[in-house]
Amino acid sequence: GIFWDNDSLATLLAKELDADLLIMLSDVEGLYSGPPSDPQSKIIHTYINEKHGKLINFGEKSRVGRGGMQAKVAAAVTAASKGVPAVIASGFVTDSIIKIMRGEKIGTLFHNEANVWDCSKEVTTREMAVAAKDCSRHLQNLSSEERKKILLDIAGALDANVDLIISENEADLAAAQDSGYEKSLVARMTLKAGKITSLAESIRAIADMEDPISHTLKKTEVAKDLVFEKMYCPLGVLLIIFESRPDALVQVKISGSTNYKTYLEHQLLFIISILLYRLQL
Repeated sequence: GIFWDNDSLATLLAKELDADLLIMLSDVEGLYSGPPSDPQSKIIHTYINEKHGKLINFGEKSRVGRGGMQAKVAAAVTAASKGVPAVIASGFVTDSIIKIMRGEKIGTLFHNEANVWDCSKEVTTREMAVAAKDCSRHLQNLSSEERKKILLDIAGALDANVDLIISENEADLAAAQDSGYEKSLVARMTLKAGKITSLAESIRAIADMEDPISHTLKKTEVAKDLVFEKMYCPLGVLLIIFESRPDALVQVKISGSTNYKTYLEHQLLFIISILLYRLQL
């Protein structure tokens, strides 16, 4: 076989020896979505070529190696395609090899069947719903400015992760096509950068609305020292079911009425929580 650096040599030997696992150590914890020095970069624990191949932005080459992370990824992908799973991890972590052999979540795993693994089983639908309910209770105790900041942060996160969202959407589209979904449904599932930007703008518009929570509508004195108050209160968590419409919320026209803001705000926080879960790598 032909090799051009230590990584490709390791892949060649792993295949010839019919190894059960190839471990490649680096000076970083694993493969990141961008340069490890970038705060926006996130570690990828399971590499899926169809999902991450076009997304990753490689930084500078290693200070001590010849090919850097790009060469390691190419070698790991080649090894996995030949039936040898590979892991890229940090050589500076104590007992990193032992932890990998124990099956701990260390570094980045490359496997030829990673694209068919169902990662959604890590968190069940019920667990997500319970977590959303718990979060709604915390939201009710926050001030108007704190809730506004959360919405603005969500809008900013959408703008900052357009490429990642589109990449995830492309993987969903490919899975839908492989499953035999109708073309009309697949077409409606498609997310473009413009739709994501519109969603972010809609969230900012909601954040700028007047907060109706605890706003008193009416007071009635029933007896001495006994007053009934009618006021707005949070609706809680809403489960919105829609077919093949990942941008469904963008289609909702934002009303100027204050109570409508509460309704939309809770839709947003629940739907965005699902979206953010889907972005976990």
